[in-house]
Amino acid sequence: MIINTDSSWIDDTCMVPIVRDDLSESESEDMYVVDTEPDSEEENPNDRHVLGTINTDKMAKELLALRLSGVNPLEVITALGLNLHNENIAPSVAWSLLEGLIDELKEARLPRKQLPQFSSVNKGVEIIAKARRILVLTGAGISVSCGIPDFRSKDGLYSKVRARFPELDDPTLMFDLAYFKKNPKVFYSFAREIWDVQGHEPSVSHMFISQLEARGQLLRNYTQNIDGIEAQAGISKCITCHGRFDTTTCQRCHDQTLSGERLQEFIHEGVVGTCAHCGGVLKPDLVFFGEPLPDDFDTHIDADCEQVDLVIVMGSSLKVKPVAGLCGRIPRHVPQILINREVVGYPHQFDLYLLGECDDITHYLLSRLGWLSEESSYDGRMPFSPVGPGKYVWTG
Repeated sequence: MIINTDSSWIDDTCMVPIVRDDLSESESEDMYVVDTEPDSEEENPNDRHVLGTINTDKMAKELLALRLSGVNPLEVITALGLNLHNENIAPSVAWSLLEGLIDELKEARLPRKQLPQFSSVNKGVEIIAKARRILVLTGAGISVSCGIPDFRSKDGLYSKVRARFPELDDPTLMFDLAYFKKNPKVFYSFAREIWDVQGHEPSVSHMFISQLEARGQLLRNYTQNIDGIEAQAGISKCITCHGRFDTTTCQRCHDQTLSGERLQEFIHEGVVGTCAHCGGVLKPDLVFFGEPLPDDFDTHIDADCEQVDLVIVMGSSLKVKPVAGLCGRIPRHVPQILINREVVGYPHQFDLYLLGECDDITHYLLSRLGWLSEESSYDGRMPFSPVGPGKYVWTG
């Protein structure tokens, strides 16, 4: 298929190739960003002029249409004048690169820098206590203690997919819409690792968010998780960015009447769910790669980004676009805290990094904030060791 390089979202009087020749192969496989940061600290206004000629909203819609029509993403990348260090990457990864390109073009500015006035543990506790419109972005790391594996760690879901289906170039294909339509078996083989209709006991991290809502401090919880534990924890101001398991859609007749209990039977048995009306394949209403985010994301995100007075990111790799780009949309004077096993999001900088297990850290915060009924076990101790500017590792 031929890709039209004269696309209407690019002003062809200013069209230039955007190339990353400065990355090693390992870096290029992990990076989803285009290099919009100049070599010097001074911005080149000509670069900003070129970036400003691109209608990113129209570009995003056209790229989604191309993906849904089955176009090879490598053809799109080539048509845009981009160079890849690895031409054997899986289609889902290539589409992620293109989504990352759009996010970076939307920003068209230097990455966020750390605000040092918010970069101590005590200051973090203080701003959480005072904030009234906290936006919390959560990932799989807050559900690990509930018995649900994360996705990208050594023992995570994707490593299990690799072991069972070694023929897959990329384990993320289990959540790729085009691949699901061809081979839904991979998804159904592992769905029971993620979801149980009976629910799971919420983690301390979930209860921390629930406490924020109960105290009128939660603006919104944007979760990348599909396990539904937020509802179990009583979090109502929650947007499930990647959809939910408790409803399904038939891929043939589009019927949506199957109950969660019946879907659980298919998932528990590890067999592909089929429609009672037409025999078509049932797909839980999750957001797969190649599908737009749910309407409530678009309904709330712009207003939330304007109102937020504190951002907390918990248990996320910040690798799945477009939700991973949410932090870059927040006004830069708003403090941002990362609670995670490791540093993520580079080159975006958080003000405070609390590194360790999410449950340990949120339990400490609940104790410091005086929100636990039990007596504090910390007795003034600081259970963190500093490892860099604004970076603290949990020591217990």
